[in-house]
Amino acid sequence: MSSKASPGCVVGFIVFVIAVAGIFAIQNRYVVTNTGKGVVYKTDRWTGKTTRVIGTREEPVKQVKPRPTMTADEVDRVAAYRKAIQPRPISGAYADISCQGEMLLSAFSGSMFNQSTYTIDSVVVRIEVSARSRWAKKYESRVWKQVLSADFSQSFASGADHNTSRDLFVRTGANVPSGSEARATCRVVSAMGHRPQ
Repeated sequence: MSSKASPGCVVGFIVFVIAVAGIFAIQNRYVVTNTGKGVVYKTDRWTGKTTRVIGTREEPVKQVKPRPTMTADEVDRVAAYRKAIQPRPISGAYADISCQGEMLLSAFSGSMFNQSTYTIDSVVVRIEVSARSRWAKKYESRVWKQVLSADFSQSFASGADHNTSRDLFVRTGANVPSGSEARATCRVVSAMGHRPQ
């Protein structure tokens, strides 16, 4: 008996391997992904195209193009810009920032006006609240007594440019006695900002 395989067996084996590989490739061509939010996507592994499955129909999903990379010069310019607008303490310039307002229950409500050359991102204001009896008798003293002196921080999402005003609202927690009138003073003790571009 000969140990050599006949050419017909070899060809038959190769055809069998190719057929099994083809069936495997066809069976694994598509990947179905469920996002868990009722949305199902079907991705073709051969072409890379993705479709959104809605019931029995499929809608193509727009392919997102990769973002272009920046050159070294552009990276340096972006870094310089970010450094320029990074909020930093403003020494002395906060003297040009004023605030005023009044007490509403236990909260201070007012506004801050920026006359400095900076764009203000946040301020620390010192609020002092005094109270006195509203219905004191003639012989009783109607002296103002300080009930609060504290610093509060306030940030501004869009910044406060030169010659602009921003609202201040601070829950002070001041304990103004019942039947008293209150007054509040406000001054800026520090500020963070950047030079406008």
